[in-house]
Parts: sequence; C-alpha cells; structure tokens
Amino acid sequence: MNLAQRIVEGSEQPRDAYELAGCARFTPRMEDVTTGLARLAAENAGYIAHWNQETRRKGQQLQRQIETAQATFSSAEQRQRYDDSLVKSIRQAYRSEIAGQTGEALKRWLRLSQNVHSSRIETLARNLLDEKSGAAPAAVAPTPKVAEPQHVEPKPAAVAAASTQTTKIAKSRPARRPPVRPGQPDYFALPWIVGSAAVTAVICLALLLYFFRDRFGGEAVAQVPAGETVTQEPTETEPLTTELNLPPVVAPNEQPSQATNPSPIPTPPPPSPTTTDPNAPPGATTQPQPTPTDPTTSPMPAPVTPMPMPTSATQPAPSSGGSRQTIEFGRALHSLAWDSSGKLLALAGEGGDVLIWDTATNVESRRLQDSFPAATCVAFNSRSVGVTTSDNRVIVWNAFSGKLERTLRHADLNDPRTLAWLPNTGDGQVLIGDGAGAIRTFSLASSNPVAAIELAADAGAVQAVALSANRPVAISAHLDGSVVQWNLGGKVAQKCLMPYNSSLVKALQQTAAANSKGAEISYCGHEVCYDVDFSPDESLLATAAIDLELWELESARHLIRRRVLPGVPGAKAYRVVDFSADGSLLATGNAEGSLAIIDVATWSVVAQEKLAGPILCLAWHPSDGRKLAVGQENGQTLVMPLAKNIASFKATPDFDGEKLLEKCKSVVEDEEWFDASRLLAVLSAYQLPVTARTEIDRMRGLARKGVQELVDEADPKSNDPDELDDGLVNLQLAIDIDPLGKLGKDARAKLKLFPARTPQALIKAAAADAVDTKAKAPLNPNQRKSPRRP
Repeated sequence: MNLAQRIVEGSEQPRDAYELAGCARFTPRMEDVTTGLARLAAENAGYIAHWNQETRRKGQQLQRQIETAQATFSSAEQRQRYDDSLVKSIRQAYRSEIAGQTGEALKRWLRLSQNVHSSRIETLARNLLDEKSGAAPAAVAPTPKVAEPQHVEPKPAAVAAASTQTTKIAKSRPARRPPVRPGQPDYFALPWIVGSAAVTAVICLALLLYFFRDRFGGEAVAQVPAGETVTQEPTETEPLTTELNLPPVVAPNEQPSQATNPSPIPTPPPPSPTTTDPNAPPGATTQPQPTPTDPTTSPMPAPVTPMPMPTSATQPAPSSGGSRQTIEFGRALHSLAWDSSGKLLALAGEGGDVLIWDTATNVESRRLQDSFPAATCVAFNSRSVGVTTSDNRVIVWNAFSGKLERTLRHADLNDPRTLAWLPNTGDGQVLIGDGAGAIRTFSLASSNPVAAIELAADAGAVQAVALSANRPVAISAHLDGSVVQWNLGGKVAQKCLMPYNSSLVKALQQTAAANSKGAEISYCGHEVCYDVDFSPDESLLATAAIDLELWELESARHLIRRRVLPGVPGAKAYRVVDFSADGSLLATGNAEGSLAIIDVATWSVVAQEKLAGPILCLAWHPSDGRKLAVGQENGQTLVMPLAKNIASFKATPDFDGEKLLEKCKSVVEDEEWFDASRLLAVLSAYQLPVTARTEIDRMRGLARKGVQELVDEADPKSNDPDELDDGLVNLQLAIDIDPLGKLGKDARAKLKLFPARTPQALIKAAAADAVDTKAKAPLNPNQRKSPRRP
C-alpha cells in the first residue's frame, strides 16, 4: 500500500513536509524532497479524479498538502524558515516534557529526533543538553541551518520584507530591559508579558482581517504576489498533537474516517497542466503556479466541498477526460447500448423516446420519438438502433439521421423483453425473448418470424438473452432460474443450468424434444435468474441471480462453477451483469444501488460504489475495457472511466468482516462445507486485515482436508443415481473451495469420469429407481394368500 493510499483510505497522516515526501528531516538535498513530493502527487492523481465524492475530496485535500510542501521547498529561504519552525517544535517538546527527567532525557530526545537527518543531530543534541545542564550553548558549526528566527505570521511580500529587516535590526542591539538579580523582585515581568500579548493579538487580528476579509463580508479574496507562497508556522501555544509537535504542512484538516463506500473505484488521472518558463531550456517545463484565488495560498484553506454532480442533460463536457459524465434521461431506465464506435450511447426506458448521447462531446445527439409507453430493450446494429416496446412492437431508427426505418408488428410478438441483432443477416434479423418463455427470430425486411424455440416456455418468461458474435449460439435466462444454451440453427438445447424443481427437465424428456435428448444438465441453487452474459472468448458464463456465479461453458461434460459470490434475496440479489471488452472485469449491480467491479481472474471485488438509485442496466464500452455506463431507476446514467490499474485494487467490505469471520469459523468447526465454501468465497473477495487473511487461509486448509475425503468417496461407477448426484455435488463443492489448487484439479479430473447427466440418462435413472422402489415395497396385506389347511 503506497503512502497516498494510506492517507486517503486509511488514517495515516504525515507529521511534516519531510515525512510527506518520504525523506528524513533536514535532509541536505532539496532534490530528494521535491522528487518524493512529485511521486506522491502522481500516486494521488487517481484519487483526485475519483468518481466517489468523498474519496475525491480526500484526494484534493492531500493534493493541497503536496502543493503547499512543494511551495515550501521552492526556495532556500522558504525551506530555511520551515526548518527553523521544526527545530523550534522539537525544542518546545524537549523543554516541556523532558526537562527535569535526568535519566530519561537523552532516550526521550532520541525518540523525538529519530527521523532527523544525521547532519543535524549533533548540533541539536549539544544545544539541548547544554540547556539542560545550564551551560552556555555550544557554538554551531556552519551548516545549512541558520539562527532561529522569531515566530511571525505569514505576510505578503512587502510586509514580509519589512518585517525581516526590522527583525535583523532588533537582533543587532540588546533588549532595554534591565537584568534581574537573584532574590530581587521582577517588577517588569507582568507589564512585559501583558504588553507582548496585546501587541501579538493586534498583529494577529490585523493579519486575519487582511487574509480572510472575504469571509467576513469582504468582496474579494486576498491577492498573493506572483512567485510568493505563504506557509503556516506553529504558534508558541500550539498543543502537542503528535509525538514531535511538528507544524502541519497545511491547515489542520479532519482525520479521514472509514469511508461509507468501502471500495474506491479509481479513475484515470486528468492531464496535469504545466507552464513553460521563457528562460528555461527548450522542452523544459515547470510546476504550475497557483492562481491568486487558489485556496492553497492562504494559511488556512476553506473546507473542501464535494464536486457538484451535473444534473442537466445539456451539461457541457468536463474539461478533464478522467471525469465521469452524468446523463439525465428523466425517467426510469431499462436498457443501455453503445454503438460499434463507442461514441454514441442509446438510453431507453419509460416514455416514448430513445435518447442518443454523444459521449465524446457530452451532449445530446438526438431523440428518437414514437408513441410507445415504455421501451424494454435497445440495441445498435451499425447505423441503426432498434427498440422493443411494451406495446408489442419493434421500432428501428437511423441513429444518425433520426429517420424512422421500420416498425415491426406481429401476432407472435407477445411481451418482448430482450432484443439482439443477428450477425451476417442481410435482411436484418433480430432475436427476441418474450414473456411467454419463447425465443423467436424475426426478419425486419418481411416482418415475418423465421424461427421459434418454445421448448423452455414452461420455465417462465425470458429475462435476458446473450448472443454469440461468432456462432449461432444464444443463452437464455428464465424466470424460474433455468439457463439454457441453444444452437439456433437446429433449435437444440446444448447445455442446461437449472434448479432441482425446474419444469425444463420434464420438457426435455418429451417426445417433441428428441433433438435435445443429449443436452448436458447441471443443477444450480438459485430459483430465479435476472441476467446472463458471455465472456468475450465465450468460455465463461456469468449469471446474476441471488448469487453471482461464474460457469465454465467449455468444461468437459458438465457446467463447472468456478466462483460464487453469495447475495441476499430481495433488493440485494444481483440484477445485472456485464463483462468488459477484454473480459478481465465483471460489473454487477443490485436494486439497492450497489455497483461492484470484480476481477475475473482472482474473483476479487476490486471496487464498489453505492449509487443514488437502483441499478437496472449496465453497458461496458465496446473497445475501452475501462469505461462503464450505468443506468439507474432515477433516470440518471453515469459514464465512468476507470483507472487502467483498477485490477490491482481490492475493495473494503461493506459488512462486518469480524462477525462474518466468526460465523465462518463456526461453520468450519461443524464441517458444514457447503456454507463454508460460500463464506470463504465472500471473505476472500474483499480487502481484509492480515490477521483475517491468515485465519481464512487456515480455515480453507481445514475445508480442503474435509472435502478431500468427500472427493475420494465419489464413485463414478456407481449404479445408484443418488450416489452419483451426491458425488457430483461434492466434486463441485471441492472446485468452489479450491478452484485452482490441487483439490480443484483432482475434482475436475474425477468429474470427467462421471456419466453425462442428460434427459435420456435421467429417464433411465428414474425408471430404474421406480423398479427398485417397487421391488423393495412391502406386499399389501389384502393381496396375501391365505395358507392352505391340511
């Protein structure tokens, strides 16, 4: 974890500008400090452009600290003054805490000065120890340090110059106050103290009115002459807030607390403006100078306010390419779609129009209007955009001219819910999933149906359809939780993922489903599936149900569940899911507005965000795998550019990690391996303390040992259907607990030996089970023959 991450996400706060730069105090090389500050600024750039307002606020807060520290080390004079204030703070701490403690004085001082550069330790130690013993201070050898200046408040350039000159004159002559002999009353002490305090108060009040007159009803912000930076120095009465009582780099800011949104979703840093010095060599650049109204030039900058969120659909594009865009649709959104270039974004939902948004300029391109009550799905096809409506139509416009191209009406269009354009079809064929549970293909040229797949109609309405870009293959998700992979050419079911009580099993065993008798069947635990999506290479299938699951489509004989992230029934169930363009990230959201980004390779939640409204649709940019569009029920669409290195992050959980960890321990001790696998999955997906990760590894080891016995007991040659089912469940459990380890590999190898679970195999197993049950049943007493009498 770098320093910027520890400051923004944690509670660590540097005690001075040197620690902010990662250098020892009073290091003789100014280049070391400036280089460290530049490195920290680069680390903090992602937080400044963050889409989360709280995280962005903390990043801006840290950036002001960095800029103030850079200004402090912009000149030798500024640095000298800052070094003097640090030495004064150390001397204060020594006098107030150490004086009188003979045995511990040196140890205590060494603790306080442990980060002081070696070139200054000898001088500081000699001066402080001489003060302790009452001897005259030792002579100071020539070093970069000068005599301690008087403490003054920051002033503008002219005032500061006059003050410096006056200070030098005052030091050149002794004070006029007569010495006080031992035993003689000091009649000048009280007037001296009272007078000094009064003068100091007047000066401070004048400076406050000068610098902060805009906050007391003034019209303008105090101007700072170009090239001068004002820094804050500690006062003599400043309380000890840290071990060294070092002055803050900037005005004191609030301590960062645990973020409400546990996982920052980093965005790419905006381009940093630079200024060119006319006297510098060709090609050289310098750091940008603050503007006269820059809050970093005042001693105490105003509290940071979150960046306002755009609320109008005509909001101009942000000046920085790293900022998110907010698009106002005005009504609940049901579907989003990018065009192939990734420049246009189509938004559809309630009401009779489709909004085409130009994301490059962040302005509305055009509105496509018709008299439909609501749009259920929208999809691009080259220059055309099609939408299915709740009044059983398919409407197609030209997205660039806005011209209506065609409207499809047909008796078989019954509650269309999904729309996908079939590739390589000259007449423009579309695939429609409807509320009757059927998948139909229509020709837009002839307005007639081309094919229909109604085999899974009893499984309920089609909630989502994922269409292959390279093969005539589609995957449909149904209301009862069944997920089916279809060969569209032969209308054949190839793979089926279904709950145990799914009606699809009986449908596949019917005579009309003869061509699907070889479909491979896997059972799942969810009873409803809201969304599905292919990975770009079509090897993985993500399902959004109560649980978020990842299935291997190319696994031998059976669908293998690689990962599972448990959800909660209701609003916290996963509703939408979408793979990024490169397949490395998976975005998902729920009805509570929680958005999560998941790294597919490690199945870890790299970031998450709580949005203002329920999330109803997602759409990754077609070419940029780090730009995501999120549609919400409140009518807002957020276009979010994410950091290129987002996969290197890991989210902080929004649940009580310790409580869930204790629950997992209890489950593992009771050898409830199914629940243990789910809890271990969710604990491993988030950023947890090192001690928690160690405990998770220990429990995973116990789970591997316990499940290994179940894997060894699984017998692929058994003739008992129940034993075969139990063996398949246990092997899947082993893959869940140790997906990429030895246990998971052994389970995969053994899984290949099990007979395929197909509709035909299920029919045979059911018949054999019926015969076995009949043979074991006791004879009915009414059917027994009476014994013969002799």
